[in-house]
Amino acid sequence: MSILSRVIRAVGVIGVALPLAVVASAPASASPADPWSPARPTTPFLADHTHACVYSIARGDIDWNPITIGGTRMVHVKGSLAERTSSCNGSYPGTTFATFTARIEDRAVDERTITLGNSVGPGIGFSVKDFDFTLSSFEARGLIDQVDVQVCRDLGPMLPAITCGDLESYYRPRLAPAE
Repeated sequence: MSILSRVIRAVGVIGVALPLAVVASAPASASPADPWSPARPTTPFLADHTHACVYSIARGDIDWNPITIGGTRMVHVKGSLAERTSSCNGSYPGTTFATFTARIEDRAVDERTITLGNSVGPGIGFSVKDFDFTLSSFEARGLIDQVDVQVCRDLGPMLPAITCGDLESYYRPRLAPAE
């Protein structure tokens, strides 16, 4: 093998190996500040409700552009639903739940309800439940542009009454025009 052939071969190996080394050295979890990854707009959410001696709260993040197979239009919701009953004298009947509604142009396209149930948290009189789910739209037109979050509590098995906190609406971030 001639010297010229060896040089060409070495340059070719380096030309292939160098981009692979750069990709391999990139961090496993890309952040929005990472120039190699697309921006991942997320919005923190918080909704709460107080009834008598019970305080309930749902909080977390909405990922507006989760990575999907086949380009399904969806948002990813991750967070916790918690309740504090420590100021109640004895047990307080009822169940806390949070409702998440996905909308496209103010039209509901998907909904999920997370019920706290009998989850136990870090102390007496405190319960917490983590959640991680997606809201989807299988419609051909439009992206989910709004997610409504509301925390409610039913008043026990004998009463069909429900009380709710304020409806909190969160909107897909819009891109600012380039200057």
